[in-house]
Parts: sequence; structure tokens; C-alpha cells
Amino acid sequence: VAMNAIRHMIESGKISVDDAKVAVQSVQEDAAAAADAPSAERASLEKPKAVEKASEKAKRRGEDAARPRAEKYRTRHVALQFSYDGTDYSGFAQNIGKECDNSVERALFAALERTRLLVSPEEDGTPIANEGEGENEGGGPRRPAERDASARTASRYSRCGRTDKGVHAHGQLVALRLKSAFPLSAKTADAPEDGGADKFPGDSLQEGSLPKNSLDALECFAPQKKKKKGRDADEDAPLRLKTISEFDYPKI
Repeated sequence: VAMNAIRHMIESGKISVDDAKVAVQSVQEDAAAAADAPSAERASLEKPKAVEKASEKAKRRGEDAARPRAEKYRTRHVALQFSYDGTDYSGFAQNIGKECDNSVERALFAALERTRLLVSPEEDGTPIANEGEGENEGGGPRRPAERDASARTASRYSRCGRTDKGVHAHGQLVALRLKSAFPLSAKTADAPEDGGADKFPGDSLQEGSLPKNSLDALECFAPQKKKKKGRDADEDAPLRLKTISEFDYPKI
């Protein structure tokens, strides 16, 4: 329509040819801008969506990295015997809930957490083999509040005696359940009845069959670690015959 109007004005002598060229150029630029407007509008709408999507992915990656892996660990009952200089401590027993507490017990549990030997209730997948261990004091099943106890309570910690502020001790003994070097899914290595050399996975390992120290190794079938994506990457890994030694708890 604009081109027809300009042509009519040239024929009627109302505008010169030079002015018509300028008008035509202006009309062409406006048409090109109008044609590009939808794509530009789409690009402006798509860009924030792309940025938002990338931001959400980065956030999820950060959350996945920060979230601890929900693995299950075998634990075993361990007696720890140690000595300490109580000069700088407020005593052996911890005053739970007090930030000013400076007890030997608090330092002990802090060290167990740093070495990752203390297993949280969510990570503790050790089967309850002894009768009554899955029950409360009244003999009934444990309530959710009892199952969601702290790692200290879940370790079934006990001590034999305590000391006052500034008092030293030699041969102090505590007992609790700590993380074991043996995977929860480990199985015994059974020999075939026909006397063959190839062993096969048997029953799940029980605490009584685990080595009593770090010097005695045990041959068993344990999962083979596989490098693949996913939070439960090793959960369905095939079992492989291994020789495993227990943690050297005093050295750790």
C-alpha cells in the first residue's frame, strides 16, 4: 500500500524522484523490522526460559552433591580402651546439649565422626540378629521416635566409669557399634560339596563370623565397585570373591 501511494505521488508530481527513493528505503527498513519482530520476541522469551532451565539444573547438581549418599553400612560391637590426660577437660562424661561442654566424651565422638566410624541411623543397615534388639524396654516394637535417634544412641554406646574435671585415666573402656570394613551385602565364601575349587556366595555374613582384629583376613563375596551414574550405583553390583581385613580401629 505504501509503495502504491509513493508511485502515485511521483506520477502526479507532488514529490521528486530523490524523495521517493528515501521514502522507499524507509518503507523497506520498516518492513524488515516488522518481519524480524516475532523472531526477536521469541528469542527474548526463550532466553529467560533457557537461563531458568540452566539455573535449575545447576541447583539440582549442587543439591545432589551436597546430599549425602544413602548407603547402608554394616556395624559391629567394638570395645575401645584408651588413656587420656584430663588437665584441659571438664571431665569424662558429656553434658549433652551444652555448647560450653569440654568433656573427653565429646572429643571422642567428634573424632569418631571425623573418621566416619560413627554411623547414623539412616546409614546403619546392619541386620538385627539378636533377639530383642529390635524391641523397646517394654518388649514391643520400637517407635519411630526411638528409631530416629542420634548416631550416638544408635551406636548403643556404654562406658565403664567416669572422671571429674582435670582427672586423668588409664585403660578407660567404652563399648559401641562402629562401621565395619565388610559391606552389608557381603556373603560367605562356601566351597562346593563335590570338593571343587570354585567357591560360591553363601549366606550373609554375621557379626560372629567377622575377624576379631585387623590382622586376620576373611575371604568372602563382596560387591565389585562400578563407576556409573546414580545414587545407588553399587547397590546391584555383582559379587566378587575378595579377601578383606577389618579396620585397625586403634590406628584410625
